[in-house]
Amino acid sequence: MANTLLTSSIIQKEALMILENELTFTKNVNREYDDKFGVAGAKIGATINARKPPRYVGRSGQALSVEASTENYVPITLDTQFGVDISFSSTDLTLHIDEFSDRFLKPAMATIANRIDYQGLQLYKDIFRYVNAGASGTAYGTSGTLNGGSATVAQVQSQILTAGAILTESGVPNEARGLVLDPLSQVSAATPMLALFNPQARVSSIFEKGSIGASTLGFDWAADANVNSFVPMAAGSVTALTAAPTSGATTIAVTSTAGTVPKGTIVQITGIFAINPQNRQSTGRPMQFVVTAETAVTSTCTLPIYPA
Repeated sequence: MANTLLTSSIIQKEALMILENELTFTKNVNREYDDKFGVAGAKIGATINARKPPRYVGRSGQALSVEASTENYVPITLDTQFGVDISFSSTDLTLHIDEFSDRFLKPAMATIANRIDYQGLQLYKDIFRYVNAGASGTAYGTSGTLNGGSATVAQVQSQILTAGAILTESGVPNEARGLVLDPLSQVSAATPMLALFNPQARVSSIFEKGSIGASTLGFDWAADANVNSFVPMAAGSVTALTAAPTSGATTIAVTSTAGTVPKGTIVQITGIFAINPQNRQSTGRPMQFVVTAETAVTSTCTLPIYPA
């Protein structure tokens, strides 16, 4: 009887299915432009421009006031490749796909999935909004910690709900919000929630699985060992502005103790407040900026920041 060998097409489909199941952070990322890459007869290359929705001011009264419709673009480029190269004997290729999958594909796809999630989670260094985890006198947050430390129910709820409030103030849609924690933070968050009385099914799930699942405090929760720990510059190292920033500036000049300001450091500027992008009104809380490049300093320095 002739052997029936697994083909590259069968292996590829199985590998992609395993890869999607192995992803934690990345599978929650919007992928609506996936079908634009690699279209037969209309390949667009390695870059596509993702459209941002136009923003309008609106009018008051009955008088017509036509506004220009301007679409901005964000380029998305496929500039990173990662893979696992393995070889098979003809004997291996005669296995049933489930056996072949367990022996070869799952270990390979787990490696690729972790690399993808790790790279995606590095984006935290480009995010300019955060929830403070303990320092007093800051714009956001309640004293307490999540990353492996103990926290009360009130502290966990305060930090998570505050994160949701910041997203809302920033004009982020309410649907499909995800929260990805490192495993120890997941434990710190789940443990105090066991004391909650309602909803019973949700608390029972936390007790049985030891993790928080979908639709809890406004987020779908997940744990990922690839979540990074950020090590900031010592508290108080960046002490003051040397000059008032101007609108649209991409840098700020500050005084500082000697050291290195890491990329991803969050700074707040007294007197500059965050704006809700939908109603264009001040939230009444300080605007936060993120340092976009690691900067070595002595007594003064210029920090590259985002947003302008």
